[in-house]
Amino acid sequence: MSDFKFEKVGGVSIHQPSYFFSILVWWLLLIWTYSFSWPQVPDDWKNLILYSGAGVIFFIQLYQKKRSLSFLINPISFCLIFYFITCFLSSLRGLATYEGMIEVSRIFLWIGLAWSLSFLEKKEWLLIARFSTLSAALAALINVFQLRGIQTWDLFLKPFFNANFPPIGHISYFGAFMAAHIPLSILLGVSKKKSQKIFWWGMAVFIFWGLWISGTRSAIVGLGSAFIVSLCLLKRLKLLSWKKFVVVILGTLSLLIIIRWLQPHNLRGDSTSERISLMKKIQDGFNEENMNKLSSSRWSGYISTIYMIRDRPLLGWGTSSFRFIYPEYDKKNSFPGLTNLVSSWYMHPHNEIVNQGAENGLMGLTFFLGFWGSLFFYCWKYLKSISADFENKTWMICAMSGVMILWVTCQFDTNYTFPLTRLMMAFYLGIVINFLRNTISSSIKIKMNPLFLYIIVFATTLFQAAYDYSLYAVQQSKGRVGDDVLFWSRRAFVTAPFAFESLYTFAMAERDFGNREYAEKAMDSLAEHFPQVPMVLFEVARFRLSQGRAWEAKTMLQQAISNAPNFEAAQNLLKTLP
Repeated sequence: MSDFKFEKVGGVSIHQPSYFFSILVWWLLLIWTYSFSWPQVPDDWKNLILYSGAGVIFFIQLYQKKRSLSFLINPISFCLIFYFITCFLSSLRGLATYEGMIEVSRIFLWIGLAWSLSFLEKKEWLLIARFSTLSAALAALINVFQLRGIQTWDLFLKPFFNANFPPIGHISYFGAFMAAHIPLSILLGVSKKKSQKIFWWGMAVFIFWGLWISGTRSAIVGLGSAFIVSLCLLKRLKLLSWKKFVVVILGTLSLLIIIRWLQPHNLRGDSTSERISLMKKIQDGFNEENMNKLSSSRWSGYISTIYMIRDRPLLGWGTSSFRFIYPEYDKKNSFPGLTNLVSSWYMHPHNEIVNQGAENGLMGLTFFLGFWGSLFFYCWKYLKSISADFENKTWMICAMSGVMILWVTCQFDTNYTFPLTRLMMAFYLGIVINFLRNTISSSIKIKMNPLFLYIIVFATTLFQAAYDYSLYAVQQSKGRVGDDVLFWSRRAFVTAPFAFESLYTFAMAERDFGNREYAEKAMDSLAEHFPQVPMVLFEVARFRLSQGRAWEAKTMLQQAISNAPNFEAAQNLLKTLP
């Protein structure tokens, strides 16, 4: 982890009020801007706001610290540096090089955001925590209304905004976000004022209720894991007596019983207990019958992803390449309409450890786990230190709990790359960096060139913003007619010429409008870089037929059906060929 030395003047934050206010407005704007592209991993509007804002904040912070920038080499920063290098090399040799570089630049801006937030003072952290926690409570309230048939969006906000941009979409998008705020609610309730205790601890209970009835099991598991670890830490550090320990346990059990009793019918068709029961049956053997009993065929997806790791164990298939390679390995569960992005399952294996192994290989996975492992190790070392007082220990345990909630959630869901997950992760990492900054010893200190960093931050921010805008242009091209389709598809292609969505949209538009020269080049590029995607194979096969190259079209259709056995359009077209 980078460690930039700085000095305070008289113990007062060097930030201007307008700077912090801008961060707070940006924070709330990101939370309440919802994109129609969910569950697509590149969620354009939220990602555009997150990383563009992160780039600006990172740039300003670098400018403020330009005279004292240095980088300390320690186990955390060592793993982070080599993880970056591995992702970069993996992207260069992967099929989806452009998408891989987008993810590398986003991780860079994300870590830069966490570093920048580490320079805020506690009073500024508290203000962000209050507004963000109230937003999480409001998300929980809207979820309660929705489950009881009250559409708050239609009643209050829809007349004033475009219907494509509701702040709350599928509630599982906000599941991890709500869970991540429960430690903050508890922290805010650690106050001498009884009214504040009641209010913020009440918020924690209410957010938990909203999370529970949302049925977002991954976030509930993450919260439960963090709760158990936090209780053990508090007891081990003698910050919690046996009496209070028992009271917390009994109170939590009582709360669960009450919430379960008040729970309305949730949005999921199968309960958590039913899925656990099915998972126990898998112990009888990993046969097809038992596999099919699990919703989403998750175990099958895990095994298919492990086969991907087996075939490219060192550097993997390339950062952000999973959705393009997966059809080749899990043919039974492949979705032919990849470009429609109808399933988040296709985009991610629902386990970030497995995903890192598939995309960045065992080398990338080692540094990925090394980063998080060393981070938790030094957090524990800090908590045991004599210099850490009660207040700082409380902050550190809160930050560790938040990170653990999100990290565990990512092992059962697809949200590691989701903007709200990364926003909260950056906030908690910023707190951790602040406390660890002067506690980790290092014998190697590297001076940083501010101009070099300015260029890198500016370039990566512009790069990802262009990509997110191309996704907006792709979305605008859908449902339009005439020249508007061509206008928006070309704008998407010019903005991000090597990205899959923009290239595919451009190729289809040029073909439909009879611009065969442009269409042929785009089709050839699609076939070269994305040969595993069923929809690409199908569309390129159709184009080859129009060129009189039936034998090529037949081969591509057979491959498309092999990767997606239920691809009816490809099956019907293949039947017409000799």
